[in-house]
Amino acid sequence: LYYFEKKLRYMNGLKTLDDQTDYLFGHHRMLSPVNIDERILNKNNNDHHELALELYYSFRSPYSQLILSRLFSLIDQYNIELVIKPVLPLVMRNFSVPLSKRYYIASDCYREANQRLNQIYGAISDPVNEPTRKAMQVFYFIKSYDWGDESVRISCERSFLCSWGKNVWGRSVDCKTKKGLLIVINDTKIQNKKPIIDFINTIDDPSKNKIEWESIVEKNRTDLYEYKLWGVPSFILKDTNTDQILRNGFGQDELWILKNYLESL
Repeated sequence: LYYFEKKLRYMNGLKTLDDQTDYLFGHHRMLSPVNIDERILNKNNNDHHELALELYYSFRSPYSQLILSRLFSLIDQYNIELVIKPVLPLVMRNFSVPLSKRYYIASDCYREANQRLNQIYGAISDPVNEPTRKAMQVFYFIKSYDWGDESVRISCERSFLCSWGKNVWGRSVDCKTKKGLLIVINDTKIQNKKPIIDFINTIDDPSKNKIEWESIVEKNRTDLYEYKLWGVPSFILKDTNTDQILRNGFGQDELWILKNYLESL
């Protein structure tokens, strides 16, 4: 909506974003990307221990990559538990995605990454099929490994996802191969990389690699459908005491709505 609004304003002679005339979609600058990011990064002392956020994420979704750093900042700001629930991409769930839509998504994400979010994006190695399956294995290895401290596990999960987004979607790293996966891991901020590297080196050996992920990911998919959602990134904000759903959303551009809701609590 921001880009659509900006185009309409330009066509009507309102050529600058600092024009004081009300925007077509609400309050002045409400949909401005800079304004949104300022609100997300504006630290305060709100603390919501009783809340948890479920993030439905796909390794093949460029929009999933774009939401990560801002979402991590947001939930850390409010001290909210984050549960990352990967799902298979649509084309691996027997959905047909038209070529025109794929082209639009790629160009829109390029615009978002470069004009608004200052993220590395554009040199893409499509991670459909084998790369995604291997990414699932690595992710659930990280999730199941005994890191000795829960905060270390959380940091490792996040660092892996961020490095995946940067390298697969911004540097065209092919993660069908061990070499590609190792590039992703070596580019993380994980201090103890050895367990993950050892796992990757045996990832194609079924006698050594016994990570269970298929049934978990399928459960994530059915949970997503039960929430009447299907795409990614989607998020569900819950009260952990009652399991009540407080807010849900679909799309990285709805993050500001979640932020506004948290501010109102």
